[in-house]
Amino acid sequence: MMFRKAIVLLGAAGLVLLASGTAVAQDWPAAQGPFQRGPGDYLAWYKLLLLWLVFIGWVRTTDWINRDTLEIGDGIDMPSSIWNPIVVFVFLAAFLLTLVIPLFIVGYIILWLAYLAPLMTYILMRNSRVTDEQKVLTPSHLKRWVAGLATGRKGRRKETKGAGEAGPPVKLTGDGGTETENQANLIIARQSPGFITVKELIADAVNRRADRIMLDYTKETVSVRYEIDGVWHAVEPRDRETADVMLAVMKKISALNMEERRAKQEGRFRAKYMESRLACKLISQGTKTGERVLVEMAPDKSPFHSLEDIGMRESMRDQLKEMLGQEAGMVVMSAMPGGGLRTTWNVALSATDRYLRDFLCVEDKAKSLTHVENVELFTFDGSAGETPMTVLRTVMLREPDAIVVPELINGETVDALTGYVLEQNKLVAVSVRAREGVEALLRVLALKGNPEPFSQVVHGVLFQRLVRKLCETCRQAYEPPKQLLQKLGIPGDRVEVLYREFQPPPPGSKKRKGEPEVCPDCSGIGYRGRTAIFELIKVDDALRQELAGQRRLDALRRLARQAGNRSLQEEGILLVARGVTSLNELQRVLKQ
Repeated sequence: MMFRKAIVLLGAAGLVLLASGTAVAQDWPAAQGPFQRGPGDYLAWYKLLLLWLVFIGWVRTTDWINRDTLEIGDGIDMPSSIWNPIVVFVFLAAFLLTLVIPLFIVGYIILWLAYLAPLMTYILMRNSRVTDEQKVLTPSHLKRWVAGLATGRKGRRKETKGAGEAGPPVKLTGDGGTETENQANLIIARQSPGFITVKELIADAVNRRADRIMLDYTKETVSVRYEIDGVWHAVEPRDRETADVMLAVMKKISALNMEERRAKQEGRFRAKYMESRLACKLISQGTKTGERVLVEMAPDKSPFHSLEDIGMRESMRDQLKEMLGQEAGMVVMSAMPGGGLRTTWNVALSATDRYLRDFLCVEDKAKSLTHVENVELFTFDGSAGETPMTVLRTVMLREPDAIVVPELINGETVDALTGYVLEQNKLVAVSVRAREGVEALLRVLALKGNPEPFSQVVHGVLFQRLVRKLCETCRQAYEPPKQLLQKLGIPGDRVEVLYREFQPPPPGSKKRKGEPEVCPDCSGIGYRGRTAIFELIKVDDALRQELAGQRRLDALRRLARQAGNRSLQEEGILLVARGVTSLNELQRVLKQ
């Protein structure tokens, strides 16, 4: 801003000097010709207007060069300390030269040359050193600029409003490098028209309650899908040109290679929109048709703070707290990938008496899972070949009351933890990925740990799956057949109606007056939000014997049922009976 004021004042002084000349006559003299000065070296008013137009253009482009060299020039060896003097003093020298040239047209041509020569030289050198989406005055840049004027997206902005403030109120920040690298990458990204497009994408995804964005690039177009409550939904596709610039911006602020379109890349950036603060993970991978890009958006703070918040029944909450409150033993938590295990893990640990007992956590620093107050973290670097055992021995020397490991990766860790329980009589909590509760027990043993001590120390396993909740605004009640209730095991005298997602009226039927086209709360999806179906298995002597012996999955299922543990299906049917979810949704989840 100060630089622009300086060049305006300097140029205005030159115009005044040029206009005033050396005249001493009291009256305005008549001009001698259209391109010659009149007596007293005055200029005609239209000549001053022509000079003023050149001056205005020079002020704007010189200010742009100054800002551009500060933001991008130093990174491509075009520093402002060199280019600012060139564009300013070449033009002002031409201004002074016009004072001594008798023909106006000659001075005017020289002024234009002094304006355009440095400007075009800068643009040509700049364009040869930047990426395609950063180049200016190219056909694609001019096309985007004209389109922006037509739609009002570019338009005229106040000088106090930066380019990064245009578009939705989304604040993007880099998170893929050092603080200095992130700031430099953000400055470069803000110069691209794709910066606004990225903000629009993030805002639209958050408004539609999406957790992930999928971009599939083909030769001519880019399909876009949002994962909403665990289900993918197609949205409006993007044209290839706009989507390419948008992807380049996301890669830049994620500290990735913008030109790489084949190899797999992973990076991170952050976004803030309205009340949402999001940690975004960007994954790109070349495909046969082009490129696939996944953007995962995780909120900084979980909205769930208790076992009740995540949908666990009161009696099951008491049972789980009892397991985690025992002085010694092992508790296993499990879910499928993307099944909400992170949330349940943190909420379950929050329900323990960690203020009275010493809880220590061992986890990979690149896969941070535990964010619970008063649970001390010890990390290892899995990318460097380290394992939990790298720090577990040090942790055990402190003899904590409880050790928690959110991801088991080898049998050595399993044996060390079971040995700690047996020798020190302490509590251990671990997690693995599985498709059902009893399979989680087998997954632990599949890591090649010793089954005998494991079967002795394990007390229980908590497994979960996420199910979508019916939208309470548009869900529809229906009277189920008696045969269906009997098959589901629901007493007919206790449930009169079940609920299902909104069913659109048949074609040709009349719409009720004032009825919206789609539900305003769920946007016509029929579901809004998710809850968990939990399966809590207490390990008794019969299960221990099978774990230490043949370890057959069917036998473990049968023994778990005989011990009185409810199956995942039975827990899900309770949610159907209460109208929380639909039978169709439950069947979809159980088939996964």
